[in-house]
Amino acid sequence: MTWWQAIAAGVIVSVVANLVVYLVGKAAGASFLLIDNGNPTQIAAVDVIISAAAPLAIGTALAVLVSRWWRPVLRVAQVVAAVLALLTIAGPAMAETDTATLVSLGLMHVLAGAIAVAVLEIIHRSRRRV
Repeated sequence: MTWWQAIAAGVIVSVVANLVVYLVGKAAGASFLLIDNGNPTQIAAVDVIISAAAPLAIGTALAVLVSRWWRPVLRVAQVVAAVLALLTIAGPAMAETDTATLVSLGLMHVLAGAIAVAVLEIIHRSRRRV
């Protein structure tokens, strides 16, 4: 599998997995409404798609680009992806929202991080064979 195929597959898996969590959350009563400092933000399916696809595509592509000059960056990027996925849970956790929304968004962040780590692992292993 080439690096771009791994990234494309990862983006697709991330979008589908996060949309499933979104739909299950909606079915479980999640409002997906965040109130931060009195400002309401309604999270829609399109927001989930963009948030699941863009950071993964951009971050992994950037790591692949840098890895042409510094191979260890793929391992560093795995750690960064995992840590950022967990740290960014703080945003929704600090906003006012219902429990189902908080759990759903937290799971989406963890999924996105895990998928990014997996994509980078696939790329790393495919490069070792070359």
